[in-house]
Amino acid sequence: MNKLKRWAVASIGAVAFFGAVITGVSASVGDIGTDTSIHNGYNVPRPYGKETFNISQIGGIFDNSVYGQPTYETQMAQTINQGQRAHTYLWFEGGSTYQANLLANIFLPQITGPKGSIVAVDYERNASWSKEANTIAIITLMRRIKDAGYTPMLYGYKVFLQDNVYTDQVVDRYGTCLWVAEYPNYAVTPEPNYNYFPSMRGVALFQFTSTYSAPSLDASVDLTGITDNGYTKATTKHPTPAQGDKQANKEANAKTVSFKNVYVVDKWVQYNGQWYGINNDMAQPRPVDYNQLIPVAAFTLTDRYGNRLANQNIQGNNGVIEFATFDGHCNILDKSADGQYVKIEMNGEPVWLSSNYVTFD
Repeated sequence: MNKLKRWAVASIGAVAFFGAVITGVSASVGDIGTDTSIHNGYNVPRPYGKETFNISQIGGIFDNSVYGQPTYETQMAQTINQGQRAHTYLWFEGGSTYQANLLANIFLPQITGPKGSIVAVDYERNASWSKEANTIAIITLMRRIKDAGYTPMLYGYKVFLQDNVYTDQVVDRYGTCLWVAEYPNYAVTPEPNYNYFPSMRGVALFQFTSTYSAPSLDASVDLTGITDNGYTKATTKHPTPAQGDKQANKEANAKTVSFKNVYVVDKWVQYNGQWYGINNDMAQPRPVDYNQLIPVAAFTLTDRYGNRLANQNIQGNNGVIEFATFDGHCNILDKSADGQYVKIEMNGEPVWLSSNYVTFD
């Protein structure tokens, strides 16, 4: 996407939510869809009648200025009315976690796609000089997207992403979540040319042209079925009141928590002469302080699939991505008033973590 010609600074007003539900539309590998912004006006083109999804820009940050897209709500509604699956993307630049959180605070409440639908981070311009800072900022925004109940993705041109982002770290956290652009020219291209497929780990969407039809329209092919997210029974099913009450009671009465997933160790630090690990997703609040430090003895180092490593010595921030699990059950010591955070005992020490990353036993 050459979005440099597509941005527009606009006042950010309240966006009305719509509850339309698509029925009878499901994704399959090979589905083709489009993405639109203010450049496309208020319409969502469907030039060949086979396009099953559209991803519309809601706004973003450009040269340190936050802007909204006045076409977003209309494009989303039209996509739904055309029987397509409607998704969202945000324009992001630089490497600031402050700006990442700012965008999340402003735009996530305005998204009109269903929970589970895609919210992609478009990153193709004005990267900071620090590849690490860029990656952390992008992961921060994607974490906020996921915590809000949507499917996070990262969009960009292959070379730009490889030069400015540690995409393996993004994929390690969020799975096959990359939306990558690669095309040979600007001729009208109604079908993917896989000779130019951006071979890299974690590609879920392949944007194969910016001239799907004249004069310009971006198009992508779904390689995994990810554009079905938010539009299937599995991704749109909400718990019944009874189920919600049961889960609330379980959390309220739980005495211990456990961990079911494999986690990335973002950093090892020393505090009072002892070693601790940090997972930024699990930490509360941000920036991280000593309250979120997890004792090194609590970690079981694994590969990315959760298989225990024979060598349990930490690598010490040498650039190697490290993975870990946490065994057993941890006693609950306290909870925040809003229930978002829980204080637990890990290897004899108190640690505050986000409730989203623990299982109440």
